[in-house]
Parts: sequence; C-alpha cells; structure tokens
Amino acid sequence: MRKTMISLGLVLILTALLLGGCGGTQTTDTSTPEASQAEVNWPEKDITFIVPYNAGGGYDLKARLLAEYMPKYLPKQVNIVVKNVPGADAKIGTLEMLKSTPDGYTLALADPLHLALLELAGGLEGHDPASLAWIGQITNSPSLVVISANGKYKTLDEMKGQKVSFATSGDNIPAINCLAKGVECVPTLIAYNGYPEACMAVARGDVDVFMGTAESVFKNITSLEGKLLPVALIGGQSSLVPDVKTTEELGFSSVDGMSGRLRVMLAGPPDLDANVTKILVDAMDKAMHDPEFVAQAEKTGYVVEPISQEEVKKAVQESVDAGRQYGK
Repeated sequence: MRKTMISLGLVLILTALLLGGCGGTQTTDTSTPEASQAEVNWPEKDITFIVPYNAGGGYDLKARLLAEYMPKYLPKQVNIVVKNVPGADAKIGTLEMLKSTPDGYTLALADPLHLALLELAGGLEGHDPASLAWIGQITNSPSLVVISANGKYKTLDEMKGQKVSFATSGDNIPAINCLAKGVECVPTLIAYNGYPEACMAVARGDVDVFMGTAESVFKNITSLEGKLLPVALIGGQSSLVPDVKTTEELGFSSVDGMSGRLRVMLAGPPDLDANVTKILVDAMDKAMHDPEFVAQAEKTGYVVEPISQEEVKKAVQESVDAGRQYGK
C-alpha cells in the first residue's frame, strides 16, 4: 500500500511538472509582445504626409525635409510621399487625414491653434483637434510682420484706429486677430494662395500687412529685394531679423504672444494604433535629432524645435484652448 501511494504521488508530481513544462513552453513559443509584432509588421507600404497647402511654401518644405530623413529610422524601409492637398483654408487636406483609416499610413502637417479655429467654423465636421494622434513638433516660430516699403503705414503705431488690410494665407489668422486687437485697428482679411503670393501683394501695395512664420516671410523679404519692410515680431525674437523688435518691446503688451507663434506639427487621425504611434514618434524624434537633418534645416532657414510627447500634449491643449477663446 505504501509503495502504491508513493508511486501514485510520484506520478501526480511528474504529471504536474510535465503539464506545467508543456504549458510554459507553449506560452513562450506562441506569444509575441504587441509592440514587437507591430515593429515586425509595420510599415508594410509607403506613408503619406498630407500638406494642406500648395507646394513650395513653408509647410511643404518642412514636410519634404522630414520625409527625406524619417524613413531610415522606421523598422522597415519604406518611402514617405508628400501630397499637397490645398484649399478651403487647409480644411480639405486636414479632413482627408481625419477621415483616413487610422493605420499610420496617412498623416498631415498641422497647427493645433489653426485647427481649433477650423473647429469653431465647423470645418472639422465634429472632430476634436485635441483628440488627434499628435506625433511631434517640427517648428514653433514667431510671426514676422511686414509692410510695403512704399505703403501708407510705416509703423504699427500709425495703424491704431485705422482700417488696415491684412493678407492671409490661412495659417496666420490667429496672429492677424491678436495683432489687430492689440494695435486697435479695424482689420480686413484678404485671402491669398500661399506666402509668396501674399508677400507679393503687400510689395505691390495691394494690401497693407502680411505676417507669417519668421523663416518663410524672411525668404520673401530676401527675394523681393527691399520691397518688404519687417516692422515687428509676435511671440518672440528671431535670429533672422535681430534688429526687429517684438510687439511687447514696441509697447503692445496686450498682443497675445502664443497666438502669434505658428507651430508646425505632424499628426494622424484619432484612434491611431498605440504601437504604430510609438514607432512614428520614435522615428520622428530620431530624424529631428539627426545632425544631417538639422544642418539641412538650417540651410533652408528653419530652426527645428523637437519636444517630448508630454510637451507635445501640453502644447496642443494650450493651442486648442487659445483657439477656442476666439469663439467666446
């Protein structure tokens, strides 16, 4: 009886160990962490960057620069294709991204503050700009205000209480609104198809003022050879125009500096897979810190400003909140 009990006990123990061992082996062989699986399987095809403005502008150049360097930091080598979808104040291109399948293959360049304004106008068709999958920040530039060298206004002080026409390319509407309010002028907005066209209109005297990202406006100042005069910066100084004062330095402290800054970020549609998002965030961050990328950006006059994901979330929420204030 004792031998039987011992033998039965050994059988039970060995059976338990065998089953446990088989179970452990089976689990190890068949399970793969989701993140690792995503890294193996994604991306499987080319990625599209939608630029909701015409080719040749600041957004377009930044998208193409990032599209050149970001692929080498993806788990699988694919191309990133830049697609220009201009129209309706960036609404058409932005909606194409928002309505795309949230698989990471369709992303867009956007300014969260500008998207908040589109939201107020019903242009996002119910989408919350804060709910997008914000991948990272490319630039965060102050606005440079320019006038015609032969225009009727020579300073911001002269615009106080006057009817002033502003050229808009869409992304500069928040900056125009905050400047007009701070200067206490009556603004009239005239739409133009991109920075070059808007700057040319100011140079000709067709419109009084234009403003946009410092680096993009500066390029037009250079190309128009003295026909445009920079008169102020909104949201901070710029090394491109070291002698130009900020609106605060000029005595217009009520001008909202944050609304004057133009952020260019990369975003995907809401509900983007978390693992795919992580891959994109990591690849973009590495590309933005690539010495060759930084050097190329500096050659084109852009100062890249990558920030952490925590900072991205904070910046997006602050920008969206600021944009929504215009509706109150």
